[in-house]
Amino acid sequence: MGAILLVLTCCAAANAVQLDNQFTQQAIGTEIRYLMDADDSLTIHSLLSQAQPWEQNDSHIFNKGYNNQSWWLNFGISNQSDLEQWILELGYPVLDNIDLYLVQNGSILHEYHLGDKLPFVERPIQHRYFIVPITVTAGSESEVYIRLRSTSSVQLPLTIWDEKSFNQYDIQRNVTQGAYYGALAIIGIYNFLLFLVLRDRSYIYYVGYVIGMWLFSASLEGWAFQYIWPDATQWNDRAITVFLAGTVVLGLLFTSRFLGIYQMPKPMPLIQNGCTVATLLAFLVAIFAPYNISIRVVISVSVLISLWGLTQGINAWCRGNTSARYYTLAWILLIFGGVVLALSKFEILPRNIITSYALQLGTVLETVLLSFALAERINHEKGMRAAAQQAALNTQTKAKLELENKVAERTRELEAANRRLTEISDTDQLTGLQNRRALDKYLAAELGRSTRREHCICVILVDVDHFKSVNDTYGHLAGDDCLKEIAARIDKNIHRPTDFAARYGGEEFCIVLTETDEEGAEIVAQRIRSSVQSTAINTREGVINLTLSAGAFVALPTADTEAEHFLSMADKALYQSKASGRNRVTLLTQQSKGLYLAG
Repeated sequence: MGAILLVLTCCAAANAVQLDNQFTQQAIGTEIRYLMDADDSLTIHSLLSQAQPWEQNDSHIFNKGYNNQSWWLNFGISNQSDLEQWILELGYPVLDNIDLYLVQNGSILHEYHLGDKLPFVERPIQHRYFIVPITVTAGSESEVYIRLRSTSSVQLPLTIWDEKSFNQYDIQRNVTQGAYYGALAIIGIYNFLLFLVLRDRSYIYYVGYVIGMWLFSASLEGWAFQYIWPDATQWNDRAITVFLAGTVVLGLLFTSRFLGIYQMPKPMPLIQNGCTVATLLAFLVAIFAPYNISIRVVISVSVLISLWGLTQGINAWCRGNTSARYYTLAWILLIFGGVVLALSKFEILPRNIITSYALQLGTVLETVLLSFALAERINHEKGMRAAAQQAALNTQTKAKLELENKVAERTRELEAANRRLTEISDTDQLTGLQNRRALDKYLAAELGRSTRREHCICVILVDVDHFKSVNDTYGHLAGDDCLKEIAARIDKNIHRPTDFAARYGGEEFCIVLTETDEEGAEIVAQRIRSSVQSTAINTREGVINLTLSAGAFVALPTADTEAEHFLSMADKALYQSKASGRNRVTLLTQQSKGLYLAG
C-alpha cells in the first residue's frame, strides 16, 4: 500500500521542471501544486505517506494575499543534464516561516528552515532573498515540498537556476539596486546641504522623505535585514510599515509646506489637518499593531495621501504656482510606478525587470523632479526679490528728486549713524564680540521673552585656564592674540541666529542660548571647550596650548527672575569646574538642585 501511495504522489506532481544541458533558469508557477493546511496539522511525513487533495496553481506566481493559514507547495524536478548542483531562489524576502524539503524516492535528502523570523546568519546562503542549494543527481527525479506561513502577503516567486547564470544575474540586479539607493542617497545629501544654507523647512521635510523611502525600500527588499539589523527579527517585521508610515508623514509635511496649503482658501487647510491626523494615527498603528493589521492601514492611508498630494499639486498648478508642475509630474510618476508594480503582481502585466522595479524607478524619477521643483521655487523667489529690489530702486530714484525725501534720507542716515554708534558702544574692541553692556541688555530681554513663551534659557560662563601665566610668560600682546582666537572659536561654535556671545571681562566669556535644554547646553559648551583644547593657538610669540573651563546654568525663568541670578549660578558652576581640575564643563540646572559634572 505504501508503494502505491508513493507512486500516486509522484504521479500527481505533474509538469515537473525539466533540467537539461541548455537550461539556465526557469520561473516555477504553473508547475506548483498547493494545499492549505487549515489546522496546521500536516507534516512532511504525512504528505509522503498519505494521498492529499492537492490543487494545481494556475498562475506564474503562487499568491494567496494576506491570510493566517499555513500552505504546502509541491513541484517536481527532472534532471536530464550533466549538472547536479542548482540554485532555488525564493524571491520574496519578507516571508516569516519557510520549511523546504528535497525528496527523492520517498526519502528526505535535505531540509531547510528559512524565514525572516530567524536570524539572517542561519540562512544556508547569505543573501537578501531565500536562496537554497538543490542537489539533483543527473538522470534522476526529485520533488520539492515547501511549507509556507507568514503575516505578510503569502506569495512566493520561485525560480530555479544553474549556479553560473544565477551569479551573473544577481550581479546585474545588485548593480541596479546599488544605482537606485545611491541616487536616493545623493539626492538626500544634496538637499540636506541646501537646507543648511537656506534653512527652509521644506528641504528638511524632503530629506526626511527621501531617507524614509530609502529605508522602506531597503526593508522591503531585504537589504536592511542583511546588512543593518541581521539579528533583529522582531524589528525587521515591523520596519517596513514603520518606515512607510514615516515616509507618508514626511511627504505630507513637505506637500503642505511646499504648496502652501495653509495659505489656500478653505476647506483645503481643514482637509490637510485631517490628512495629518490620519498619517500620525497610521504611524502609531505601524509601531504598535500586528503586521497583518498595520500593513493594511498604512497602505490605505498611503494611497489616500498620494491622491491628496496629486490633487493639491494640480490645484496649485492651476492657481499659477509654476513649481507645482514638477511636483505634480513627480507624484504622477510615483503613482504610475506603483500601479505598474501592482498590475504585475496581479499578472495583468508581464513580470520582468521593468515591471518588477517600476516602483523604484518611479521613486527615483519622483525625487529628481521634486528636487527640480525646489530649485524652481528658489529661482521664482529670487526673481520676485529682484523685482522688488528694482521697484525699490525706482522709488528711491524718484524720491531723490523731492526735497522732503532728501530730508528724510538724511534723517535715515543720521539714524543709521546712531545705530552704528550704539553698535560700537556694545562691541568689545579686542575680540569683536559683544561687551558686558550688550550682554546685560540682551539677557534681560531674553529672560522676559523666555518667561512669556515658557522656554528654558541657558547661560554659559567660560574662563581661560591659567591665563595669567600666559601674560606673565609671553606678554600681554600674545595674551590678546589668544583672547581674539578664543572669541572666534566661540563665535564659530554657536550656530543659531538667537545664540549670543560676549566678552564678560578679562579672560572670561559669556554665551546665552535661548530655547535650550540641558542636553543642548552641554553639547555647545563641550564643543567650545573641545575646539580650544584640540588645536593650539598661533600668536606673535609662538604656538600656545590652552584649555577652557565652563559653567552652565539652564532653567525656566519666571517673572521675578533677574539676569544676575543666571550669571551667579553659571559662575558657581564655573567655580566647580575650576575646583574639579579645569578643562571641563559643569552643568547646573534648576530642576536638579545640584551639580552635574561633564568632563
